[in-house]
Amino acid sequence: MGPLGWLLDAQVHVAGSPVLVREIVGNVFGLGSALLGLRRVVWAWPVGMIGNALLFTVFLGGVFVTPQAHDLYGQAGRQVFFFAVSVYGWWRWSRNRRAGGGEEPAVVPRWATWP
Repeated sequence: MGPLGWLLDAQVHVAGSPVLVREIVGNVFGLGSALLGLRRVVWAWPVGMIGNALLFTVFLGGVFVTPQAHDLYGQAGRQVFFFAVSVYGWWRWSRNRRAGGGEEPAVVPRWATWP
């Protein structure tokens, strides 16, 4: 199965129900990405992408021959979307950072408006 094969089957019991370790780890990476994003740290993008990849394997457990009984295609599709948006965000961040010479923030948040 490879060096990370143990991660596909590892479980912990929470309130009497099994929870996959990679689901917990994927959500921790997602939280870490959000916190890094709040601090405007470029590492928010790759950290979030790792979380998306882990959660993708959780929602398509049948494909990865893991303990889940059902595949959740919609949830797996969301992870693909989030991963793609993260790739785009990371690319834009890097491009803006290079164009600005590093003196201004790579991304300036603003409220959404019609114009």
